[in-house]
Amino acid sequence: MSWRLPSLIQNRTWFCVSVPTVLALALACGGESAQEADAPPDPNAVAARLTVEELPSMPSYPTARPGRLVTLSAGDYDIHGMWRTNAGLCDQLGIMEIYAGPTGNGTALLIRLPEGDPVGEYPIVAAAREFPDPPVALVAVQVFDNPDAYGFQAYHGLLEITEMGDDVSGRFTSTLREISIDLLTHYVGVFENIPVTPLPAEYCRALQDSTFSSDSVLVSDSTSGEG
Repeated sequence: MSWRLPSLIQNRTWFCVSVPTVLALALACGGESAQEADAPPDPNAVAARLTVEELPSMPSYPTARPGRLVTLSAGDYDIHGMWRTNAGLCDQLGIMEIYAGPTGNGTALLIRLPEGDPVGEYPIVAAAREFPDPPVALVAVQVFDNPDAYGFQAYHGLLEITEMGDDVSGRFTSTLREISIDLLTHYVGVFENIPVTPLPAEYCRALQDSTFSSDSVLVSDSTSGEG
């Protein structure tokens, strides 16, 4: 089966997020305060491009904060901050989405969960490849600097879910590549006690239609987006 995320999906009342491209470069429709999320630098201001071999060491995990994704980076491009975070679950598809960030500058995680206990490790893969069997994850970041937008996707890494029930906690290490100007950076994050909300049935159906083959399980109308 091929892995394709849904093109622009609107009216997500629980999450306030659209997924505009196949790389899950998401935009949030709610904002964060300047004290909580730093404005990113202009990628075009970077004088040199690092090769994979020249990248510095992967940063250590930052200190976790409840209800937030906290990130650090090291490389061509500085992406760091702390953002209010949402998590949504399409239970019948075994897919969880986690999104963090202010308007236009956000980190999106797409996690395909195995049957049974979701606690464990999830290899991070690039979105353009075939969607492997679970456990597997995608990490993508979008930076919007009107009128330009920059999209990063992780081409490898590891995500770990450490706890999951009504809330989810975990962390990830990844290496990001900017899809148009080829910047490289290591990117690490920690998320703690993020409430998990069922995704709306219509969104899960759209996700199924664009992500899975036609013979996949159908999503029931009973799925609710109210949290």
